[in-house]
Amino acid sequence: MDMKRFTEEFKTETVKKVVEQGHSVADVANRLGQVIPQFRTAA
Repeated sequence: MDMKRFTEEFKTETVKKVVEQGHSVADVANRLGQVIPQFRTAA
């Protein structure tokens, strides 16, 4: 299975949503259409 490659900018903005804005990992992953294990590995 091919994993998506994420830009550094995407990763930074995604982490900000979790850390600074208080969203859960599951919520952010769901909004982005990602499966949580893939999301955690990529982020």
